[in-house]
Amino acid sequence: MAFCGKCGAPLDDGKFCPQCGAPREDLPAAAAGSRASGPVFTPSGAAASAASRKKLIPLVGVALVVVIAVFLIFGNKTVNEPCDWCGNSPSVAYQTSSGREAYICKDCSKTCMLCGKKASHHYENLLGTITFVCDNCYKQLKQ
Repeated sequence: MAFCGKCGAPLDDGKFCPQCGAPREDLPAAAAGSRASGPVFTPSGAAASAASRKKLIPLVGVALVVVIAVFLIFGNKTVNEPCDWCGNSPSVAYQTSSGREAYICKDCSKTCMLCGKKASHHYENLLGTITFVCDNCYKQLKQ
């Protein structure tokens, strides 16, 4: 007589232990109904997408909180100060390397101060003045 390798109960002619349900170890894996040969349950499309959404909602919430926190901590501050270049307000306060704030309005931050093209970088010169420049002018300044 054979005994169950898991619980020690006597085994009958079936493929599984009548006491604990473990597959018989003395039979080949396919005969014992191993997981590899048996049917695999997968949730239906609706149930799977509902489960996916439940897992995704907390992740999206955490990501949103992180983005807002980064923006609040590192974002530029809009202030009612005149622009250093044209005198218009409101402007955005930029911190210079010396610690003072430079004020640049939206119009001046969109245009390259050197050639008039669309600005893509802000640049601080040796005097601590912040200017906005295009890619080509920025490359020339950095050489």
